Amino acid sequence: MTGTSPSSASTRFLTVFEVAAMMRVSKRTVYRLVRDGHLEAAKVRGLSAFPAVR
Repeated sequence: MTGTSPSSASTRFLTVFEVAAMMRVSKRTVYRLVRDGHLEAAKVRGLSAFPAVR
């Protein structure tokens, strides 16, 4: 057993650029939404990553 669930291994993450394009806002707005707690993000290799909704 590897210790990770099958669902976590297949989770896709979006970049700030992808989220901004989907929401039709600027990157700065995306970062502000994260800072204010309106969007969930994780740091992956120093970059913000956003879990994609299936």
